[in-house]
Amino acid sequence: MREALNAGYKHIDCAAIYMNEAEIGEVFTEVFSQGKVKREDVWITSKLWNTCHEPQNVRAACEKTLKDLQLNYLDLYLIHWPYAFEFTGLDLKNAAPKDDKGKVKWAKVTLAETWKAMEDLVDAGLVRAIGVSNANIAVIAEILPQARIIPAMNQIEVNPLNSRDDLIEFCQDKGIQITAYSAFGSTGSSMMKYPQVQEVAKKHNRSPGQVIIRWAIQRGLVVIPKSVHAERIRENFAAFDFELTKEDMDAIHSINQDKTSMGGVKGFFSFNPFV
Repeated sequence: MREALNAGYKHIDCAAIYMNEAEIGEVFTEVFSQGKVKREDVWITSKLWNTCHEPQNVRAACEKTLKDLQLNYLDLYLIHWPYAFEFTGLDLKNAAPKDDKGKVKWAKVTLAETWKAMEDLVDAGLVRAIGVSNANIAVIAEILPQARIIPAMNQIEVNPLNSRDDLIEFCQDKGIQITAYSAFGSTGSSMMKYPQVQEVAKKHNRSPGQVIIRWAIQRGLVVIPKSVHAERIRENFAAFDFELTKEDMDAIHSINQDKTSMGGVKGFFSFNPFV
């Protein structure tokens, strides 16, 4: 992350369940104290885990994230998944509680109740904006009629194999921005080797990764490519000084199979029975 901030990245995506927010907080404090990068110039996102959906736990979870990240506020706080599990503690050591039959222990809390608690975080000044993650049209349609604050963001998997056209159109029509994760698919994905991507990359003298990022950017999406390699981090950042033609965009879009990077298909969500 230090390399990303020094390379010019202005959006850092975090989550409690990633189990690294304390370490990230140390880097934030180090980098911000040096003065080269200012806190107010960086957009920092984190996420509420499934076991903390009950209203009395939402603020506590957010405050723990802020303490771990050594921050006074978050720019964006998301409901990580539209599932509510039984509360098992803020340390998330038991992040997916199950009964003796191996079934998930659901929490008896509605999405509307969780969203109201998220809105309270904005009122308290702990977060600047709130949103959802991994939410399909049904989830968003459930939130909107009862929302005092409309979700600012929906963070979902988007890549050439899973273009998410219907969901993106629905969200953008409602004024909800999209953050695209898994831009290149899962580890070992071969989407960069598709002829369409290779041909467009060669045409623009760019890497396949840069072309895929540019494809997402030109769809109006926020892109959060993941890499642990300094060279690749810098390469991914260099996707703003060229433009794909309509033909390029259509060629990459033709790869779509509505297929997640984990091998599923769209509509795979199973819902909390109490929502």
